[in-house]
Amino acid sequence: MRMHPDTIFPGQESVPHAAGFAGVAILAQKVANVDRDRFQWQTNLDSVLSSRSQYPQPKHHEK
Repeated sequence: MRMHPDTIFPGQESVPHAAGFAGVAILAQKVANVDRDRFQWQTNLDSVLSSRSQYPQPKHHEK
């Protein structure tokens, strides 16, 4: 987590350099079934996961 305060208060000058931990919780409720023909990205994995990506491509992905 990086913090970049808009206003620096005395004694907090080094806050952006200190380690910090944060968490997020998202609550959602399904309200309808997904229309997979309408809600999809028109892209392929090669354009999203380049050879420099830190994420591996799925094992079922064929080039």
